[in-house]
Amino acid sequence: MKTKTKIGNLFNVFISSKDMLKQERGTVERVIRSLDMNPIRTETSEWFATPDSKEYLTRIGNSNIVVLIVDLAAKIEDVNSARYYQYVKEEVDLAFSLGVPVLAFFKETNEKSRKEINAFVNDVQYKLFSHTFRNSTELSKSVRASLLNELFRKYTYRPALLTSSKKIYKETTSLVNNCKYRLYLSQQTPTLLLGARAGRDYEKDLYNKIKSLITKNKRNRKLEIVLLYDSAKTNAEIENNLENYNPEIIKSNILFF
Repeated sequence: MKTKTKIGNLFNVFISSKDMLKQERGTVERVIRSLDMNPIRTETSEWFATPDSKEYLTRIGNSNIVVLIVDLAAKIEDVNSARYYQYVKEEVDLAFSLGVPVLAFFKETNEKSRKEINAFVNDVQYKLFSHTFRNSTELSKSVRASLLNELFRKYTYRPALLTSSKKIYKETTSLVNNCKYRLYLSQQTPTLLLGARAGRDYEKDLYNKIKSLITKNKRNRKLEIVLLYDSAKTNAEIENNLENYNPEIIKSNILFF
């Protein structure tokens, strides 16, 4: 019997577009779901996808990536086009300020739209990745490749050979500095619980870094921190090598957690 393991939707991807681009939004949503990500769509009866600035903040603030679909050649009825593109720029600016990457896809139909695309991209190009498409097939391939590229770019890391405890601690401290979404730390005896051993500044650096990360992100629901340790070896370490630690710090850490 074949079984499918579901790991859950790890990433929220906000789809932003004009309401008229229903087919394109559906295409993007299918791609996002195929990558086991969670698509977020905002449907309105207005021409603007999300006219409420508070809704922008909520949607983008809860997203890991924004996919923006724009048809610059579409006809505008009863709506000021400059007003719409101002909303688009505000959305890009908001995502940029929050550190949320924006992947923009422009529907291209003629030379006029190419000029409009160039003008828009020149205005916000340093804040987003942009690509053009002519149909849903091109859009599907481009969105899939772009989402995967964004993940690879952010989360791939060159292998490192660490030959001493000191190097391991220093490298881990460096990685904690870059932590934005998830931190999994596995130790036989937990530095964050026992504190640093006497005379080992590199352990103290890691201890201070992780405790500071937890303190600053108590209400940050986007950040997940998991600490794993061996309770039996931790008890043995306390029993046999307590002189290497500060008992008051251990008590303080227990109360902290």
